[in-house]
Amino acid sequence: KLLCRLYEPTEGEILLNGININEYQYEDYVEHISVILQDFKLLAFPIRENIVLNREFNQELFDYAIAVSNLEEKIESLPEGADTVLFRQYDENGTEFSGGESQRVALAREIYKNGAMILLDEPTSALDALSEYKIFEALNTITRKKTSIYISHRLSSVIFCDRIIVINSGNVVEQGDHAALMEQKGEYYTLFTRQAEHY
Repeated sequence: KLLCRLYEPTEGEILLNGININEYQYEDYVEHISVILQDFKLLAFPIRENIVLNREFNQELFDYAIAVSNLEEKIESLPEGADTVLFRQYDENGTEFSGGESQRVALAREIYKNGAMILLDEPTSALDALSEYKIFEALNTITRKKTSIYISHRLSSVIFCDRIIVINSGNVVEQGDHAALMEQKGEYYTLFTRQAEHY
């Protein structure tokens, strides 16, 4: 929320390219960030509008966003495809998505926005481990030339990251990539192996 400028730091500063983020014009700054927070909202609009929002429609980018988000099969199964309305409060022919499907729509929205920086806060918590792995594998490809920050308790989602920061009780306790942290056999290793037992 600090990176999104919803709050201002009470101490210290956040720099982007060496410049305090508060010095950037707010509209310009947020235009370049794609964000998925845990408490995202979907609207009682067609799926297409939930993804595109008020941006100019680009079919190629839209197709790409739903493919990476693994929504193609679901959308194709609906009678009106991407024009199917989400929820039924305004349209009795609307559709209700599961928690995991809703997360995929939110993910497609941010892929469509195509920001230079991507912030993902537990973006796949409602997905099963295999679906999560496939999405992060795709995200790893599309974010190669972007700054991407993943916040997650499910460590399978961070193995692709160039730099992992392990935080415990508000303190940074370890840093490095997946291989280096596994070699250290510290806190990350313990947490990762403990979670891996369940998959």
